[in-house]
Amino acid sequence: MAGHYLPILFAYLGARRKEFAGLAVDDIAKDDKGYIIILRTNGIRRLKNVQSQRLLPVPEEMVRLGFIDYYHAVKKLGYAPHRSAASCVPALPSFSAD
Repeated sequence: MAGHYLPILFAYLGARRKEFAGLAVDDIAKDDKGYIIILRTNGIRRLKNVQSQRLLPVPEEMVRLGFIDYYHAVKKLGYAPHRSAASCVPALPSFSAD
């Protein structure tokens, strides 16, 4: 389900791949204007530089498509990241003659 929302987030907000792929439950919050995505270093993601830390509004279309409902469902399950983003990337196949 999370993969369903990633392309939409890229289209609306234009962050780097690893910034959105490394989102954790704690990176979603609500402020006085609505829901926001907090891009910051966390246990599964590093940022390119300090200037990459920022707050992004969750687009209304994402809310309409159920992203906030999905967020609440994952949060209710007690999701906690437990591995680094690097460990989620599969190794490339080897094409050596060995």
